[in-house]
Amino acid sequence: GTTDSAKKELRRLFPDMIAFETLKPEPVTERIIKIATNPGDLVFDCYGGSGTSAAVAHKLDRRWITIERERRTIDEVLVPRLQRVVEGEKGGISDQVGWTGGGSFSFHC
Repeated sequence: GTTDSAKKELRRLFPDMIAFETLKPEPVTERIIKIATNPGDLVFDCYGGSGTSAAVAHKLDRRWITIERERRTIDEVLVPRLQRVVEGEKGGISDQVGWTGGGSFSFHC
């Protein structure tokens, strides 16, 4: 789990997008969320960005709230990534945690 592996994963999901500079890798985020929370707990990320924290929290059966100030990031990255998570996209920690999709989310601007 390095920032380089996180950038490669995001490039796989969004090949035409320029990667964020400070991506968190899903395995590192998974470790933090598992240490700090239990299934069903609420994970809050006030810098939503590419949606890594929300994606990992969702895969780990945590509820989550994320905030992102850039509408373009919400429309082009955050919402599409989380839609793929719900649909069962394989990537990041999906295989390790047996993620096959499910759940839902809503967003408000």
